[in-house]
Amino acid sequence: MQAPKTFESWFAEQAPQIPARSAAAVLKLAEEGGTVPFIARYRKEQTGNLDEVGVRQVLDLKERWDEVVKRQAYIVEEIERQKKLTPELKEKILSAYDLTLLEDLYLPFKQKRKTKALIAREAGLEPLADWIWDAAHGHLSLAAGESIEGKAAAFINAEKEIDSAQKAIAGATDILTERLSEQVKLRQEVRQKYTEEGFVRSRKGAKAKPHSKFELYFDHQEPAPSLMKPESSHRYLAMRRGWMEEELVLALGGALPPADPNEGDDALARLRVADPLVDAVVARFEAEALTVKDFPGASIMKTAARLAARAHVIPAIENEVHKALRDVADVAAISVFAENVRKLLLAAPFGAKAVLGVDPGIRTGCKLAMVDSSGHYVGNAVMHLETERGRQDAKTLLSKLVEQGGVQAVAVGNGTAGRETEDFVRATLKEAGSDVPVVMVSESGASIYSASDVAREEFPDLDLTVRGAISIARRLQDPLAELVKVDPKSIGVGQYQHDVSPTSLKKSLDAVVDSCVNQVGVNLNTASSHLLEHVSGIGPSLAKAIVAHRAKSGLFKSRQQLLEVP
Repeated sequence: MQAPKTFESWFAEQAPQIPARSAAAVLKLAEEGGTVPFIARYRKEQTGNLDEVGVRQVLDLKERWDEVVKRQAYIVEEIERQKKLTPELKEKILSAYDLTLLEDLYLPFKQKRKTKALIAREAGLEPLADWIWDAAHGHLSLAAGESIEGKAAAFINAEKEIDSAQKAIAGATDILTERLSEQVKLRQEVRQKYTEEGFVRSRKGAKAKPHSKFELYFDHQEPAPSLMKPESSHRYLAMRRGWMEEELVLALGGALPPADPNEGDDALARLRVADPLVDAVVARFEAEALTVKDFPGASIMKTAARLAARAHVIPAIENEVHKALRDVADVAAISVFAENVRKLLLAAPFGAKAVLGVDPGIRTGCKLAMVDSSGHYVGNAVMHLETERGRQDAKTLLSKLVEQGGVQAVAVGNGTAGRETEDFVRATLKEAGSDVPVVMVSESGASIYSASDVAREEFPDLDLTVRGAISIARRLQDPLAELVKVDPKSIGVGQYQHDVSPTSLKKSLDAVVDSCVNQVGVNLNTASSHLLEHVSGIGPSLAKAIVAHRAKSGLFKSRQQLLEVP
């Protein structure tokens, strides 16, 4: 009997480049509450100089291992409860470390809803199905004069609504169909075939628009292995988006000839009947179902094989392949989003200088907010640029604010009318002889921040639009310190951010924020509680306690004073 693997032996296979000692140190430190940036930066001597990527890989693999072991235990317990667990099956389950294979092994024992096969079993038709199966595979021979119908007649049971031999055969066929669909070897073959030879195909859908952004995919097919590559996976996300918006029909199968432009909306369904990949799978099921070619019940076995392949296994494997494609696309897209957020957070700060923030607006005017060199709010105003009179008043107001407020830069949001507002501010300051720089700042997520609990807590008496202008000014001063207050996915990080797994996206972007904060460090005397809580070893409650202590006792003169914080 093969001995089950330990986490250490499994981990060595999954990540041979990471020494077992380093992995053990990471897991011990994480258990003690160490965050990824903390372990990577301050415990190098214990982890053997593992960087953040290595530390995260150890933690992710441990999570995966725990999930597999938990599932193994559940499946063994569940089959044992049914009194169907054999030593061979237990060994198979405990030596399977792939969740897909585990589910294949569990499938025949899974508690199902009332299927046709279950109803047939309850009607006592399993012995008939066994007899047909054994005869079709040469395990028994039909006696002279023995027929399928004659055998089936013995199973007629009016109480169970089996009132004819044909109904008994139909019930046995349902049992045989389920049996074929649960063959682990067959499912693995189909999975491999679809993964290696399958094509993702898209055609024009019922709600396709003229000049649609999905026009490229109205008659498109691409090998699944190609879309499994991270660099191509964005095309799968595009097809999936088109399918969700019903502009595309999406399917998986063999390569097909180009669509006929005169075909209707059901073109894909009609072509699918002659799908070469489906035909190959059906042929394989028929071969597995019937080894005695001249068996009188050959048509029964072929019917069961076709049903098992077309109605049960192919749809399930298609779903698996779509999930695998989506998982690859999610990882690739999230990686791009994370890199975009990293660049945004680590943009060079303008520094501790007074800034005037401008939130552009047409109908309600442009909101102006002044912040001093430490980022504290000073005051706000509004300028209207819709009329000539308004523009003249705005020029006077702007020049006065910049001159009297000691403004050292103007930050203009890049939202609606942002470019026109920037041109106006630049021209006004030039006319006034001022050389104060005017900078266009991304305002992605500023509206989310301005309506958030964080903003309400910080500026309870200010209007949403003024809070937005303050955020724009602070983003120029120190992008990292301001952007940590916004949910990372609201920063506008990529084209398909709403199509990927929200949980994975949040986990990845939160990790990027932690990484950036710990890479740059924070100023203990100016950092907000939202920035401090991302520092390794400081959580939300301790961050608030530090800020409260600073407000009550004054600025920190040394790190030693941190010990005074309760």
